[in-house]
Amino acid sequence: MSAQQICDGTLDTNARTALERISGTKRFSELSGKNEASEPKEFSTTRAVKHLHDEPTQRSKCSIYKTSGENDFPIIEIQFLAAKQHPEPLEEATNNLVPFPLGSYAAVGKNGADLYFECTTSGTEESFIGDTPYVKAEMFSPSFGSRDPRDRMVILNSISRAVASKAGCASQADLPVEVPTV
Repeated sequence: MSAQQICDGTLDTNARTALERISGTKRFSELSGKNEASEPKEFSTTRAVKHLHDEPTQRSKCSIYKTSGENDFPIIEIQFLAAKQHPEPLEEATNNLVPFPLGSYAAVGKNGADLYFECTTSGTEESFIGDTPYVKAEMFSPSFGSRDPRDRMVILNSISRAVASKAGCASQADLPVEVPTV
C-alpha cells in the first residue's frame, strides 16, 4: 500500500514525504490478522482511542514494514496510551534527545520519539490505567540511525493529530499542522 493508505490514512502530505525519505520506498505493509482483543492488527484511530487505557497487547499499533520483504522488523511502530503525566519539556537538545515545541512534551531520540498531548480520557474498572489528562504517542524506529529527527516527529505528529481528533481533544492537544524546525 502507499504512504497515503498506511496507518488508517493518517499521514498528511509532509508525513508521507518524510516516511518515503526515511524508508527509501513508496510501498509499505502493515500487520495483518487479529490481536489479543480479537481485533484487526491493522492500525485504526478508532481502536487506538478505544484501547488507550488497556494492556499493550490490546492497543492498536501502527507497524509499518517495507513491502520488499527485506526486513522482518517494522521500520516504524507507533502506539498510543493514556498517561497521568509527562516529562518536563526540554529547552534544548540533551542526552541524545532533540526537543520539539509541540504538545505537552515532544522529543526524538536515537531509537524513536515520544509526544505527549493534553487529552482527558476516562478509564474503566477493567482498565490498565484510570482517568488521565494526557495521551502519549510512542514511536519505535530502530532503522533510522542518524537521519533527520524532524522526519520522525512529522510522522508522529500527523498520526497524533488524527488520534486527538478521533478522541475529541484536538483543540486542547496543541498539535500544529506544521512541525516547527529546530
